[in-house]
Amino acid sequence: MINPRADPWEMRIQKYVQSVNTLSNAVDYLDAKITSCNVPGNTIVFRPASEYREEEHGHVVHFKGFGQRIPFRDNQECQAWGEKAVELVTKMEPDTIAWDGDDFEETSFTAMIPRMYSKRAARLIMFLRDNDRDRERVIRTWSAASFHAPVRIDCFLVDGNIDFRKLGQMAMEHTKSKHVVSLGGGMVVEEEFATTPLDVTYHLCPVARRTTDFNGWEQCRLASKVAPNLKVYQK
Repeated sequence: MINPRADPWEMRIQKYVQSVNTLSNAVDYLDAKITSCNVPGNTIVFRPASEYREEEHGHVVHFKGFGQRIPFRDNQECQAWGEKAVELVTKMEPDTIAWDGDDFEETSFTAMIPRMYSKRAARLIMFLRDNDRDRERVIRTWSAASFHAPVRIDCFLVDGNIDFRKLGQMAMEHTKSKHVVSLGGGMVVEEEFATTPLDVTYHLCPVARRTTDFNGWEQCRLASKVAPNLKVYQK
């Protein structure tokens, strides 16, 4: 508080200090708003990818797959493949489960992540393009995702202008993981696998998904491939 009895120079100094403190508090507040979103439910924390440290995340398993139209609720075969993916990831005993910025969605491979977490309370991280649109959709879909208790999800931000098809490759370069579990997967997963080093193993659950018109089925793009670092599972 400014002392009304102070001389003019002292009053100027007090006003200056007061304004600096106010500005500092405002910057701290905005910084907190920008770097994390803590709403009732899960905490989403945005961090530059340069902050990723291998020693903090231990054994990392990447999880990929079809981002939509897997009818888990309506199809027993899809349910079985979903449970198989959960089983595979949990048996690998990861310290960290990573994915490539996909939304939480009930017909996406991401619908299995809360089930994985219930069996193996690993750290949860995603790699995400640093732009307003991607950050907003992640906050919207993941803050309310149904885990058995609120969780923290770290989002490591990369260049916001890159092609989303490059995101998975960049994520693998950061984590240096040797294990990927894929629940189905379309063209993007196929392209990522084509550039994957042979010392990285893909564990494939070849689930199909509905076509865009919902009149048929789209098969997993990797299901028919043969490679030394591709392991295709049976139900």
